[in-house]
Amino acid sequence: MSDSSTQIVTNPMLILKGTHATTISSAQDIIKQKFQQTMAKNGYAGSGVYFWRYNEYAKYLATCWYDYRVRRGDVKANEGAIIYVNIHVKENEFLDFETPLMKDIFGAFAMKLIKNDDDDVKIRKLKGGIYDLFIETLEKKTGTTCKAFQVRISPPKKCQTYSKIQLFLGDPLCYVVRDESCIHIEKVEEIKL
Repeated sequence: MSDSSTQIVTNPMLILKGTHATTISSAQDIIKQKFQQTMAKNGYAGSGVYFWRYNEYAKYLATCWYDYRVRRGDVKANEGAIIYVNIHVKENEFLDFETPLMKDIFGAFAMKLIKNDDDDVKIRKLKGGIYDLFIETLEKKTGTTCKAFQVRISPPKKCQTYSKIQLFLGDPLCYVVRDESCIHIEKVEEIKL
C-alpha cells in the first residue's frame, strides 16, 4: 500500500540558526558578496565562518565578541552589527564535535599529533589546523563533505553575564560553516555598546 503523502527522507536538511558579529560596513559587503571575505583560514576550530548557536544569549555573545574586538583596537565601538542567519546543511554534511563518540575519535586523532610536543603555545596555535586536518581525513575516509560543524568555543574574556551562565553550561556552542552556500542571511542589526 502506498500513500502519496508519505515520503521517506534519507538525508534530511538541518536548519541551524546563528549570530555573527562584524562591522556595519563588513555586514553590507557580506549581504552583497556572501561571506567570501570573512571565511577564517585558521580559526580557533579550523577554517570557516563562525556563528554562535542561536538561543537566549546568542545576541549577547555576538555583542561580547564585537566588544572584545573594540578593546583590542581592531574596530570602532559605534560601528558594529550582528548578522542573524539560517544555515542549511544536510545531516550527513554536518559534524557534531560535541557528541561523546566524536570527542573520543577527535581526541585520539589529536593525541597522536601532539603526544610528543610539550610546547603549549605551539599546540594552541596548531589547534585550528588539527581540526582542519581531522575533517579532511574524515572526508577522504568516508567520501562525504563536511560543510558545517558544531563545537564549543570559549566566549571572549570580560563577557560578564555569560561567565555566570558558563558555570552551569560550559562554553557556548558555535557553528563553523565551511561552505558559504549553506548560509542564508535573515537580518542585520546594529550593535549598541
